[in-house]
Amino acid sequence: MLVLLVGAALRFYAIGELPPGLYRDEAFYGLDALNVLRGELAVYFVANNGREGMFIYLLAASVGVLGNIPLALRFVSAFVGVLTLAAIYSMGRAMFSPRVGLLAAAILASTFWHVALSRVAFRAILLPLWLALAAALLFATLRSPGRVAFAVGAGTAVGLTAHTYASAQALPLLLIAWGATTWRTWRSPLHCRALRWMLGMIIVTTAPLALWIALHGALYFNRAGQVSIFNPAIGGSDPLSALWRNALKVAGMFFVEGDRIWRHNLALRPVFDPLIAASFVVGLTTSLGQWRHSPAARFALLGLGIFAIPTLLAEDAPHFLRAIGMLPFACLLAARGLDVLLTHAEQRLARHRSAVGAAAFMMLATSAGLTTQQYFHTYVRATDTAHWFESHNVALAQMTRQALSAGMHVVLDKRLSNDNPTLRFMTQALDSAADYRDHLRLGDPNSPRQRLIADPNHAWSDLLHLPSSAAQLHLQLGPTAQGDRDSQPRRAFIALDITPTNPVKLSPLATFDQRIALLQAVLRPMAKGHVAAQLLWTAREPIREDFAVFVHWMRDGQLIAQADSSPGHGFLPMPRWRPGDYIVDEHVVQLPGGIKPGDHVRIGVYRRESNQRLTREDGSDFVILQP
Repeated sequence: MLVLLVGAALRFYAIGELPPGLYRDEAFYGLDALNVLRGELAVYFVANNGREGMFIYLLAASVGVLGNIPLALRFVSAFVGVLTLAAIYSMGRAMFSPRVGLLAAAILASTFWHVALSRVAFRAILLPLWLALAAALLFATLRSPGRVAFAVGAGTAVGLTAHTYASAQALPLLLIAWGATTWRTWRSPLHCRALRWMLGMIIVTTAPLALWIALHGALYFNRAGQVSIFNPAIGGSDPLSALWRNALKVAGMFFVEGDRIWRHNLALRPVFDPLIAASFVVGLTTSLGQWRHSPAARFALLGLGIFAIPTLLAEDAPHFLRAIGMLPFACLLAARGLDVLLTHAEQRLARHRSAVGAAAFMMLATSAGLTTQQYFHTYVRATDTAHWFESHNVALAQMTRQALSAGMHVVLDKRLSNDNPTLRFMTQALDSAADYRDHLRLGDPNSPRQRLIADPNHAWSDLLHLPSSAAQLHLQLGPTAQGDRDSQPRRAFIALDITPTNPVKLSPLATFDQRIALLQAVLRPMAKGHVAAQLLWTAREPIREDFAVFVHWMRDGQLIAQADSSPGHGFLPMPRWRPGDYIVDEHVVQLPGGIKPGDHVRIGVYRRESNQRLTREDGSDFVILQP
């Protein structure tokens, strides 16, 4: 029970927010789930390179209850991850002993690889669950062939594995290889009858997918061909050299370097920490020594090797999605090694068995603590993680939904909406949007309030349509984004809120150069020692020059922090202002040690070329604001 509680905590804590974002593959799953809820059923879903159906039907149930939000998708993965802990316990118990099963569950519960993939909506998370169930039922059948229920269950589990993830294609090879080494064990009449039941259930459960593959084989195997090292675009002219390099990488993934892809792993982190890795080596060598006499040892070793094939033969090895079939076997072998070490220790320290158990508990607790620290304090806070999971698209969807729910008319740059499954999943209004040449219009077109969301990396001013009367303009920055192959991050989007307003009868705090009036200035403390200065400007007449605004934080007569830029984070320079409009302008400074007594802020305007400040009516060149 403790193992399940720890495993559940690591998988469900803040599952809707961490890791940040929602990767496009996850969103495509969500779109397929929405299609299922509309009655569009399929055995195999062909969008986004194709996906087996089991995971999508589970997602449909979750989305139907929780709605089209990231939590609905990732909740399913976390739930499957916890179920897998119980399944691998059954697998270890059936193959070796109850203690091996318990240790395997404890190791899997705290293995970073499984924790990370239990918190994202990838269908690959289903494969370890069904592999563990199939192995548990297969060995239960081997031990009790007269129990038809075991044989039926084993055949069903083996067959349903085909509906989980593409790497399940390695399972028939495992069963054939293992069966060839254990065929004498299955010669009794009871075992033969059990085999017939298993084969029958495998045929029944795989028949719909097998028929679909027979009719659409090119679609089903297309993705494998795209990433194969035998594809000249991947393996070049020497695929055997690529295979050798992959083999070295896969061999080292448990101890040296793991997957480099941030969506699957804390980049390059090996599968096991040093303590569990040592147990894995012991389990591996022990099982190799028992190859001839132990069907269970052979099954574990063959499973580890054969399920390495999907990543051995593809790019980006070791790829933790393609290699996920190795995971239950790796954890089982690590548990086997720890069990061997505990047995030797108990024999040598017969009078101190409780101390041996405590040491094992501390070892597993240390592994869980290391995973917790690395995942929740390093991995999810890393900028690379947010970028690889495309967190900017979740922010874009949330900003769009918030505006629509507030009754605003949204003008959305099509460069942001095209090929954006996350936005489509989270903002279903896109499905019925009118398709304009340069942008989409969402919500009530008669609403006086509008939000323009644009890609600032391209010309966007042609999308801006201001009302004829005075308006308040408030520009907000979206987060940064960086594609897998981009060398530098970029600003993902900007959002400009345009609200018609009556002239504000405020006495200006200051008027610079008799043209630029500062109407309001408010300081707002933020997290991590940051303070935002929110300014409200208006122009008395057109301004031709791009003046800069300075916000200087002073302490004991010294400048300690500053934020200088054109208004609106640089996207609303003064030449774009219309006389009579109100410009909301925010500048953020980071203060060493936070706000101190006696601090004050100086706000003013200056020419960029000469750094010459514009003066006020009284001859001064700044406004003082007290925090």
